[in-house]
Amino acid sequence: MSEGEEPETGPHEVHGAIRDQWANMGWENCYLRYPTSDERGEGDGRYSQFQGGYIRWSPEKGATAQRATRYDDS
Repeated sequence: MSEGEEPETGPHEVHGAIRDQWANMGWENCYLRYPTSDERGEGDGRYSQFQGGYIRWSPEKGATAQRATRYDDS
């Protein structure tokens, strides 16, 4: 588990494959910057929202990052 702390929203937990993806991208030095939510469940997957997008994990695709202003589950 890692915690990233965004000054406006405080620390948020990032776990497992989502954490590994964020680490591989360079942590807060990548376009995602800092997490703005704790990891959340969605169907059979998980996601974490960041300042510059989100990382979603699913059993089918693993952890994938996306640029976005907010998470879109469509």
